Amino acid sequence: MKPETLDLFKKANYRQTQKNQLQLLKELKAERLTIGHNGGLFDINPTLLNLVSLLENKKYSKAVIDDRNGNPIEIETKAFMKLILDTYVQEQNYYLAEYNKIVTARSVEEILTYDD
Repeated sequence: MKPETLDLFKKANYRQTQKNQLQLLKELKAERLTIGHNGGLFDINPTLLNLVSLLENKKYSKAVIDDRNGNPIEIETKAFMKLILDTYVQEQNYYLAEYNKIVTARSVEEILTYDD
């Protein structure tokens, strides 16, 4: 194989590996931002955070909200807000750190062997 062809193959392999690892990281983030609470399953996202924050600001101590499957779940707004906000911030920080490791890696080996 010509050196140019080999370099192109290495670059393509690097890009595909990086893309795959970033996709896996997104899936891991989605999984880690899914929590069980009071028998319901919730996806923590800005929409949920805003809803619970609004309920809390309007002085609702308890409220019924739908979980990811549309099931009505009663929550205590203050405790639930703390849980989802703490989890969201922690997981977003983790995601950013791991994302930066992947995008700054300069070889396939680095991408695949970075420390968790």
